[in-house]
Amino acid sequence: MEALLSRRGHVEVVEVDFPRYVGARIGIFNPAGVKVGTVGRLRNKEHLFIVSEERARARAAAGR
Repeated sequence: MEALLSRRGHVEVVEVDFPRYVGARIGIFNPAGVKVGTVGRLRNKEHLFIVSEERARARAAAGR
């Protein structure tokens, strides 16, 4: 993704960590209420790509 975006300018990547939805914390249940799955990972990581022709502007937008 970064290689593709770098054709348009300087790229900064910001990773944002989020907790997953409630179902991920309590497990998976079928319609009868019987637990049929196991708890998976509890966090999601979102990647925000910031692209600018000016390196300083991209870094500032990324909070760096």
